[in-house]
Amino acid sequence: MSDARSSIPPGRDAWTAFVFYQFSDLCFSASIRICAMSFAWIMIERYHDDNFLGNALTLAWSLQLVGMYVAGKLGDCFPKQRIAMTAVMTGCVATLVFALMGASGSPYWLAGMFCLISAAGGVCQPIHVSITPELCPTGKTAEAFAHRGKVSSANLILGPALSGGLISLAGIAATTVFSFSAALMACFFLGGTQRCSRYPSPAVRRSGGTPSGTALLLRLPTERALALLSAAFNFVIVPWLTLLLPVLILQRLSLGALALGCAEGAFGVGMMLASGRVLSTANYRFGRAMTTVIGGVAMATMLIWASCTQSLLWICVGALLGGAGLILFNVNTMTVRCMATPPEYRSRLEACFLMVCAASIPFGTACFTRAMVSAEVSDIIGYAGFGLLACSIALMLVPNFRYLMALDDNSLEGAYLRRYPEAFRAREQRGQ
Repeated sequence: MSDARSSIPPGRDAWTAFVFYQFSDLCFSASIRICAMSFAWIMIERYHDDNFLGNALTLAWSLQLVGMYVAGKLGDCFPKQRIAMTAVMTGCVATLVFALMGASGSPYWLAGMFCLISAAGGVCQPIHVSITPELCPTGKTAEAFAHRGKVSSANLILGPALSGGLISLAGIAATTVFSFSAALMACFFLGGTQRCSRYPSPAVRRSGGTPSGTALLLRLPTERALALLSAAFNFVIVPWLTLLLPVLILQRLSLGALALGCAEGAFGVGMMLASGRVLSTANYRFGRAMTTVIGGVAMATMLIWASCTQSLLWICVGALLGGAGLILFNVNTMTVRCMATPPEYRSRLEACFLMVCAASIPFGTACFTRAMVSAEVSDIIGYAGFGLLACSIALMLVPNFRYLMALDDNSLEGAYLRRYPEAFRAREQRGQ
């Protein structure tokens, strides 16, 4: 398979399609975040049923897994931009229905629309990562992923800040309408990506005997171990943002939606700050491997800190630190995975990796929902923080972790094919 972007010059015009795609991602992810916070507010403040909220979040994350599986199956068979457009349009329609129902809607219908939006987001997640090298200039993949980190941080800032402010100032109805508007804008930006891309994402038909994403993940010991550790982080971090933090602020501290938006926004600000000079400076001074470990320790510190204080200010400071840690962890591991994997295998490996990582989220949400029945939320957060601290230290035991993290971008390109050639052979070719 030829590299479709091999003749793209590294000039400013080559970034046009990439920029449009990031704006589409920004709008759609912000729409999902606003919808998620609106749904949490309705369940907690109107229906006073955090148990139903936890169960709905568990189902939503389970459907995200289904969406990721679909993306993994279709990503190597159809143009990625068309798959993303179908998912975004589906989410746009579901967001419109959610907005029309508002706070007066049935909790079951609201949960159903939220789950459909989550499934659409699940389809987009592996596509967002695997399409990045196709939209950016040659040799700029690491820089492109750093920019994606800024987009992710902007998502966490805009979603909670806008929804928290709108709920407090204009009510839940205006917030849900804004969520639909953001989803609609995502469709327009994605259409702009298709028009501006001189090399649209090709349809790659899978030849017989080609290893699947599951087979690749099992055969690559580095990615297999990283997937398990990332799943452990997702087991804690996502329920912390979607369940534990709202309960901590809205119920235990008796604060409002604006305070919750400030805390989640601080997490996004930390991501934004770390996406620039902090990430590049830390990688230069400590190396990618140690910087990734520091990121994990920062997320653990955020939880331990939150369990020991009742001050919103210090919770926000801890969230700032945790958001920075998430970028230090995610960007480095994502860059290595995407650059070290040959282009024709990226979609299936990324989808399978994300499925393993996300599989722990509904399980974690369900576990924390049950744990809140018999334990204080602050104690639960503290124990979770110490668990993440152990996982951070375990990163140094991942096979070839330090070796791969020490490679420069040129040496990292296709490194898995050189390091594990047997992993990319068909079953009947292995052992010959």
